[in-house]
Amino acid sequence: MKRTSIVLILYMIIIMGTNAQVSLSPFAGFSNPLGSFAQDTSFAGRGLDLGLGLSYVSKKWGIGLDLGQFSNPFNQKLSSFKDQLNIASVLTSSNDNWSTIYGAIGPIIKFGGEKFHVEVSPKMGLSKTQLPEFNLSYDSELLSKSLNILSSDADKDVSNILSSFGIKLQYSLTDRFGINLQANLLSNALFNDNKLKYTYKELTDFDGDGILSESEIIESPNFEKEICQKLNVINTGIGLSYSFGGGDKKAVIEEKVECENTILASPYNGEKFNIGAERRPAFSWTNKSTEVKSYRINIYKNNEIVFSERTKKQNLNIIVN
Repeated sequence: MKRTSIVLILYMIIIMGTNAQVSLSPFAGFSNPLGSFAQDTSFAGRGLDLGLGLSYVSKKWGIGLDLGQFSNPFNQKLSSFKDQLNIASVLTSSNDNWSTIYGAIGPIIKFGGEKFHVEVSPKMGLSKTQLPEFNLSYDSELLSKSLNILSSDADKDVSNILSSFGIKLQYSLTDRFGINLQANLLSNALFNDNKLKYTYKELTDFDGDGILSESEIIESPNFEKEICQKLNVINTGIGLSYSFGGGDKKAVIEEKVECENTILASPYNGEKFNIGAERRPAFSWTNKSTEVKSYRINIYKNNEIVFSERTKKQNLNIIVN
């Protein structure tokens, strides 16, 4: 499988040829949890996303590589949960975020022109996620010890296969520099998940007075539950890009405007004429490039323009009122 993927990538690079451009694009933005990852079991909140994109793109398509890191803090939601319990609990944690580093590679499909274009890119890769570890406890005076209210237990780092789907809006400031807005959906839900083991007390108000007494906290049953937490985020941000390669753009521009000398059509070729006379000349010309959309004809007398007209054709009959 790896050999097939490498051969496919090399084949794509070869057939794109020397006109393809290499672009480097650092980006930064926000990471927003989605689906089950945004629910209370993960306590994941909005975090930051940083990374670097590398792409090799021809006129319409190419390949891209993304390297990045995003984090989703859990302490804010966990602190809100702690406050809702309305008991004198203590929160401790060994880290403050779900933290994921990743690399993903895949094809790029490009729509638009040189000044503004849109890139769509599905990718696959690998990720390593640091899972949250925390403990919410209650200091019992009756038992003279701390009671576990809620705690997590998980492997410190978990590696997963990651899938992503991204859209980038790119605006070129110059031939080499550009600015872009992008959105990327990243998920490990298709291939793997992160296993979290929660140990918690199911706090019960036995007498129904709306207040949890210390004895009720002590008597509340303890449970363990393992959750397969899938990681789903949408990362949005802004980036800059620098492009190089893609052949000699100046040479291409010069070729586009290269015209042959204008020749007068028979029977006036090489003859003098009077622009106001009845025998008015008919001009015709040829052009090697199909990119030229229109032409302007100027006739001078003593360095002063006496006739000027624009046409989309490659011939012109001069008519003077």
